[in-house]
Amino acid sequence: MSQGVQIQYNDPQGNPRQLQGQFIGSKYSPITLNSGSGTTNQNMSVAPADKYTFVTAVQITVDATCTIGSAGMVNVNVTDSVDGVLATLRVFIPAAFAAPTVPTVLRQVSAPGSFWASSTKGSTITCNIGTALTAGSIRVSIIYGYSNVAIGN
Repeated sequence: MSQGVQIQYNDPQGNPRQLQGQFIGSKYSPITLNSGSGTTNQNMSVAPADKYTFVTAVQITVDATCTIGSAGMVNVNVTDSVDGVLATLRVFIPAAFAAPTVPTVLRQVSAPGSFWASSTKGSTITCNIGTALTAGSIRVSIIYGYSNVAIGN
């Protein structure tokens, strides 16, 4: 029986190339924003210095019990330290809680097949809310992975 020849694909700089099927996010990072979080960025992913980050899914869920000091529109952001905003959910949050009379879900989910990739190695993905909550919580999660090579940038 003969042995097959091992083939390795390299880019012009000599870096091993990954095949498309390998870009499947296998890491999960959930964060909860609440009154203790204020408007401070919360780390979701801190890439190793020699890796690029890619994100295949984002989900933002706002509890119906959330309140802020003065009712208004609030941005919930998922941001990369170099490339900027990956996702934003703009939602109205009241100043006083009133129990909903029907089941209420306030959620944003990325579309199937969504894909975002960092342009720089070692970047950090964070999330924050534009106005601090006085009650309730917001849950943000991402499905992500790391790559040795830049993806589509």
